[in-house]
Parts: sequence; structure tokens; C-alpha cells
Amino acid sequence: MKYLVIADFRCKPGMARRMAERFEEALPVTRSFQGCRSVAVYYEERTQTFTLLEDWDSLEEYEAYLSFREDTGIQTQLDPLLDGGWAEVKASVKRLGKIQPL
Repeated sequence: MKYLVIADFRCKPGMARRMAERFEEALPVTRSFQGCRSVAVYYEERTQTFTLLEDWDSLEEYEAYLSFREDTGIQTQLDPLLDGGWAEVKASVKRLGKIQPL
């Protein structure tokens, strides 16, 4: 089964460029993490929000990745850039099954 993770990172005013730089540094590690199939990044200028669409092989691998990020201080690194800090990052995980024709 595959898992789709959708995560929204709303930036403080004027912090979008710095957030983009953080993603440029961090996403190669994410993409090489065991179980990560892909990560796509989208930016919505009006709300200054980055949305990540991540495709994972399993929920356990995604949770291991998230633990890795938390253990290496992602909260401290992103708090100054995010509107409301790390606590306001919105993420949802969807289990993707076989798609049936409509």
C-alpha cells in the first residue's frame, strides 16, 4: 500500500525565500530516505504557503522519517520561519488503495 502525505507550511511575512532555501537543503535527504517514493513542492504566493505532496511506501517508513526530522531539530529550525511555528504545520496522511473505475 502507498501513503500520500500532504503537509502545509505557512510562512511568516517575508520568510518564504528562507523557507524555500530550507527545503532545497532538506529535500534531497527526504527523497533518499527509505520508503520515500517522491516529494513535490508547491508554493501559493497569496497565502505564503508551501504544500508538500509526499508519496511513501508505508506508514511506518513515513513515521520513522518524521521521528528522524524531529530528533534532528526540525522544530527549532523552522519555528522562526513559520506563522505559528512548527505546531501550526498541517499534515494529513492518506492510505491509497487500488483505484476502481467509476
